[in-house]
Amino acid sequence: TKEEVILFSNPASDFISFAVTEKNPANTISVRDIAGNEVVKSFFSKLPAEKISTANLADGIYFLTVQNQSGTRTKKIVVRR
Repeated sequence: TKEEVILFSNPASDFISFAVTEKNPANTISVRDIAGNEVVKSFFSKLPAEKISTANLADGIYFLTVQNQSGTRTKKIVVRR
């Protein structure tokens, strides 16, 4: 089965939470703006769920990318205050 990324609080105002639906995930996570610029520095996580602050992001559309051995998944995030 294809592993998925589930987003919580989208549109986001203060933070975006997400979960990866697989056992023992080892994920590299990044957030990019619509122009492709990395706005949240990539980080590595072995947790099945994470929370990322959106406090320093302007209102707009961003893309959360989660990459691991199962592949790369990208989800659209909307930041709105």
